[in-house]
Amino acid sequence: HHFTSRSESSVPSVPLLSATLLMAATSESAPTPTPSSMRVVIAGAGLAGTWLALALGQRGYQVTICERRSDFRDAMSFQGKSINLALSARGRAAFRMVGLEEQIVEQGCPMTGRFMHSADGKTFTRQAYGQPHEHIVSVGREMMLRKMLDAVEQLPNVDLIFDLKTLSVDFRKNTLIAEYMRGPRAGEKVQLEADLIVGADGAYSRVRSSMARQRGYNFSQEYLGHGYKELTIPPTADGEFAMPCDALHIWPRHEFMMIALPNPDRSFTVTLFMPWEGPRGLRALDAASDEEVLAFFQDTFPDSVPLMPTLLADFRENDSSYLIMIRCRPFSRGNTVLVGDAAHAVVPFFGQGMNASLEDARILVELLEKHNNKVPETLVEYTELRKPDADAISQLSFNNYEEMRSHTASTAFLWRRSLERFLNKWMPDTFIPLYSMVSFHEEIRYSEVVARAAAQERTLDRVLTVGLPVAAVVCIVGALFGFRGRSMDASAVGGGVGNLISSFHSRL
Repeated sequence: HHFTSRSESSVPSVPLLSATLLMAATSESAPTPTPSSMRVVIAGAGLAGTWLALALGQRGYQVTICERRSDFRDAMSFQGKSINLALSARGRAAFRMVGLEEQIVEQGCPMTGRFMHSADGKTFTRQAYGQPHEHIVSVGREMMLRKMLDAVEQLPNVDLIFDLKTLSVDFRKNTLIAEYMRGPRAGEKVQLEADLIVGADGAYSRVRSSMARQRGYNFSQEYLGHGYKELTIPPTADGEFAMPCDALHIWPRHEFMMIALPNPDRSFTVTLFMPWEGPRGLRALDAASDEEVLAFFQDTFPDSVPLMPTLLADFRENDSSYLIMIRCRPFSRGNTVLVGDAAHAVVPFFGQGMNASLEDARILVELLEKHNNKVPETLVEYTELRKPDADAISQLSFNNYEEMRSHTASTAFLWRRSLERFLNKWMPDTFIPLYSMVSFHEEIRYSEVVARAAAQERTLDRVLTVGLPVAAVVCIVGALFGFRGRSMDASAVGGGVGNLISSFHSRL
């Protein structure tokens, strides 16, 4: 690998005011760069960073991607975050762009909706995510990374370097400073010079830390008062799934919940989310005896206990983990930009962390092409587009925690969601439920989802308080005086209700 560094005196200082001023100074005089002439350095070989290296490499850019961890493909097991993730339309669009969508989806488990487990362990309720053809896919993080890394290694213009830890960014020299962690070069520091530096190094990003030390940079982090612990439901003795495999399983218990996602090996990855503090909190449960832990699960999630023969072992071996939200602005400084969790770590309750990160990377590539590889123009528009969307999905994800742990246990809530799907069926272009907009419509920005969902909620409230009672009276009167002896056409009824909703919606 060939790294170059230049002395400080030979490099003109890059103003730290704004990329807009830099654009005005360079847009007329600078020649249009080509992909093959651009050097891109990416910090972090997680999902977003590896996808970006692949996408840029396919387009001819000279890419170096560095990762502090060793290559997990050489190890006995994958050492990383949660085993499986929910892939929806935004993530699929990114994988489609690099030619991997089919390969990844075919190794996942389709999930058409939620499967709720009641507190008594005997009652189960299904809630569809959307229309019959709409579903998300439970996919393995290791599988996705392996496929992308294998593809990256086939590109001669991409250098993939493991055991190289990002330390900081020198904005004056346009270099990323890194240190080898293991091997014969352990302890050696290198400077990676680049035309574009991308921080894809996660929630505790070193690249973002370098930005935050500059004047005028806004940054905040918030740890939730809730944490999580991962457990496992293995396959049955005959090698089959222990529960229906076409759904996300939820045990909603108001203040906390447990969920389970299916894996291709017919196991389920189980995650317990609950407050850190209190007599029924994670800290108290971690400190409890084995008998007390088992009693808690038998009392709270009774139907799950027979399915988890390694419950106590998993509970003791897997540490309880924190949930963090990151916000910052802007997403760029000089020639350096953030993607994924480095820019906007979100809580996992909408299943959009990975999807939003891949969407960041996809939009960055598209903007580079739009602006003819001019970095200042690209990064200005990137922040303008992605910051409102990042804030929107962060809030949506936080809000969805209450929906999953509490509202999904409510019959009234489930009925309202069924009504939304009914309206969406009859007015697919006019009324799209919030979950569907986020998960199945990548053409609708997250920030637009928030605005449209608020308008639709107002419409639905008016229908439920005014429209449906009126419709019910009309139907009763019609049944008594006009429809005796005749059957009613369901499509006519549906169309009539749809027209009623459209009328209310157009007035808001």
